[in-house]
Parts: sequence; C-alpha cells; structure tokens
Amino acid sequence: MLLGRRTYEAFARDWPKITDPADPFTGRMNALPKYVVSDTLTEGTWHPTTVLAGDPVQTVAGLKARPGRELQIHGSSRLGDSLVSAGLIDALRLVVAPVVVRSGRRLLDAQGAPNGLRLVRHEATPAGVLLLEYETTGRASQGQYEGVAAFT
Repeated sequence: MLLGRRTYEAFARDWPKITDPADPFTGRMNALPKYVVSDTLTEGTWHPTTVLAGDPVQTVAGLKARPGRELQIHGSSRLGDSLVSAGLIDALRLVVAPVVVRSGRRLLDAQGAPNGLRLVRHEATPAGVLLLEYETTGRASQGQYEGVAAFT
C-alpha cells in the first residue's frame, strides 16, 4: 500500500485495532507492506512501514521500478493526483456513492495535461454505489469547439 502522510496517520491509528480473525480484509490491511510518502515522518508505527522521503514522483517511480506486486493507493488524494499527473498510475479504481456532498477537495486537482482513461470494469451495487475501474491511456486528446458556424 502506498499512502500519503495524512491518510497513513489515520489508517495507522485505526487499523491495528481492527483484528477480527474472520475478516480476511483486516488481516491483509495489517500485514501488507506500507509505504508512506512524507518529508515530515521519520518512521512508521503501523508495521511493516517504510517511509519514503524526497520528491514523491521520483521516489514512487523508483519504488514502482522494483520487482514485486502492484502498488495500491487508498485515499491519499494529493499523492494520487501528483502521480496521475506524472503518468505513474496504471489504473484508477473509483467508488462513487449516490450522494451530492457540495463541498470538499477535488479528487484530481493538479495542473498539467489531461489524462485519458478507458473503462475496463464497472458494477453497480444494490445500494446504487458504482464501482468503476479505468486504465490510463496516456495524454488525452482534446478537440476544439468552433461553434455552430463550423457545421453549416
């Protein structure tokens, strides 16, 4: 798991207290290696944790180049946004709840070129929650709208 500092601190506070042996997700969350991107933390309390200091894009690019399994970001929207902008994200898995919040931070807010996505999986739960998986396709092409005059 790859996490930003704020998400890591919230997860590290709560997940170690969740120890239901009948829940396989709990065991995985607590056992998986955690990588936290931070220039303020020096060590992690939720083991196993490795703190990655320095430029997030360079640090994560180096981590991604290592052999091993996939990296997943849970939460950590600022970190995820910077990695999408840098082209380091292969897939986005989004959960859309049927709620209009009307305030808060945007999920993807960085400046830079638009990124293309291709829907590869989708599911709607009985409660109306959408589970969406997109692959990244590189830089998105953009058209220009020339107005109605262009069509006559």
